[in-house]
Parts: sequence; structure tokens; C-alpha cells
Amino acid sequence: MLIYVDIVAAFERITITPTGVDWEGEGLAGPSSTWTYLVDDRPSGAGVVRALASSPATNVLGGVILVPLVLLLRLAQCWRRSPAA
Repeated sequence: MLIYVDIVAAFERITITPTGVDWEGEGLAGPSSTWTYLVDDRPSGAGVVRALASSPATNVLGGVILVPLVLLLRLAQCWRRSPAA
């Protein structure tokens, strides 16, 4: 809870003008983070996508669908390459 009090105190202390905040005057000489982390700091994407990717049900379903599909594609490749009788 202390961090919230500090944040509120900081925003009450700074002066916001029509041109914005004088960040250098407030002690922030440059960005404290890179753009990547300002946008999103989750390494593997959105929370929903990450949850689906890590779900055991999704992994099993993916295996059930992909294994037969890959086998069928491989059989089709072998059939196309086989010499005509």
C-alpha cells in the first residue's frame, strides 16, 4: 500500500502545464525503460495466447490433430514421388 501512497504524493507534487510536465525539473533525465517494456514486458505474448499454449488440453488436441495431418502429408509426398507402374 505504501507504493500507492508514494505515487499519489508524486502526482500531487508535480505541476502539469499545457505543454506537459517538466520531467528534467522533476528529476527524470531520460527514459527509465525501453520501448519494448513500455509496451509489454511479457516475453511470450498476450496472456490468453500464453495460457492456451501452456494448457495441457491444447497440447493434446494439437497432437491429435497435427500427427495424423503430418502423416497424411508425408504419405501424399511419397505417393507423388513413387514411379508410375
